[in-house]
Amino acid sequence: MNCFLRSWANGRHPRLRKLDLEMAEYELLWLMDGLDATLVERETYRPFVVSEGETELIGDSWDIRGDRIASIYNFDETGPSSSFSMVVWPDFEGNMYEL
Repeated sequence: MNCFLRSWANGRHPRLRKLDLEMAEYELLWLMDGLDATLVERETYRPFVVSEGETELIGDSWDIRGDRIASIYNFDETGPSSSFSMVVWPDFEGNMYEL
């Protein structure tokens, strides 16, 4: 998965907007290895419009800078995880997110 995220950060997968994954347990820090990633802790949720009628609320996230910005969320912050979600900005309505 780390290789996929690094390839995304290098401009591949340009049509990717949202990704939900379940996989074998992983360490989040290993997943972020080699990426320009920052842990962002939020007190309020940030909306991401996926499509007409579907909005995701983003809480704490690992934000990755590449050609665009992605937010990885829905992960276990206390230990090994087996799933996460990722959205790529701008969202469906063109809302941008700056780190």
